[in-house]
Amino acid sequence: MLEGFPKKLLDNILCMQDRGNLHIDRVVVGGDRTVFHGTVRCVQCGSSYEIKNGILDMLSSKRPKNDTNYYEMAVRDREAGTVSEEWERGYAIANAMEIPSTLNKLGGFEQISESDILELGGGTGRYTKFLAQKARFVLAVDFSWQSLVMNSRACAGANNVGLVCADIPQLKIQSESFDLALSTCYSNLPTQDIRRSSTKIVAEALKKEGRYVLSAHHHHPLEIFKNIPAIRRYNNGIFYHCFTAKTLKKEMYEYFSKIKTNTVCIWVPRISRIKKTRVLVSRISERIPLLNRLGYILLATGIKGYIIFLFMKKRIDNDCFFDFFCDCFIL
Repeated sequence: MLEGFPKKLLDNILCMQDRGNLHIDRVVVGGDRTVFHGTVRCVQCGSSYEIKNGILDMLSSKRPKNDTNYYEMAVRDREAGTVSEEWERGYAIANAMEIPSTLNKLGGFEQISESDILELGGGTGRYTKFLAQKARFVLAVDFSWQSLVMNSRACAGANNVGLVCADIPQLKIQSESFDLALSTCYSNLPTQDIRRSSTKIVAEALKKEGRYVLSAHHHHPLEIFKNIPAIRRYNNGIFYHCFTAKTLKKEMYEYFSKIKTNTVCIWVPRISRIKKTRVLVSRISERIPLLNRLGYILLATGIKGYIIFLFMKKRIDNDCFFDFFCDCFIL
């Protein structure tokens, strides 16, 4: 398990009721830097939140507003208990194709080192455990309590990871308090308004020139050719939305003016059937034009900046021109 919730990270989280600052009200089990069991309280409205087993619970008194989110939370809780070493080994190749490339977009371990990182959709710790190895602090948010319990085990002994059980659209974060942000749950957010809310939270939480990496399901060209819809459900009923680079950028442009996209988990017909070289083929393909647009995971990297001048931003549909335009006018 985690050593506890870092006291330092409480400065970065605000009350979900009125955005008031939180302070430690009671420590049952803890140390100089962390709280394992205890209570925090809002200095303005007096709302209290429990820390249990090192996890800050901001959801127990506030059910997710969206029924789809509530259903997904129940499924995630149920399935988190089935995660095992054997299950993780089954996804080892897929993770090797995805995780290193995604972390590189954050800037690699050199950039991650000594950074404060906000992670939306921390889940069972697939990314959290790697971020924790180098980052100064990681705040990982998820609305599945059981997934966060598994996350705590994956990051066992860490004192720089804060796990928060909360519904992302209701999350309140201190402005300009994080250097980097990562989201792996964007495709599972059921409406554009909720996704827009998550992007706004990240944009406000990042410092100037902070980097945001968003991972989403890619609406693969072959799927489009076969008329496979962008909106789907997994076998367990959980919603997910697939995006093209263009549709994902359109949802992000309101809060991130400079966005680059690429894909990972690239499958090359016939060649990728060989398990021993599948990861290498995918990583090499990421650097080859056209092939680097054919992966099944779409990454969007946004840099928080200020635009001097931007003409008719929402009406420009030409991605190449728009990217060039943004590059020219970002401070």
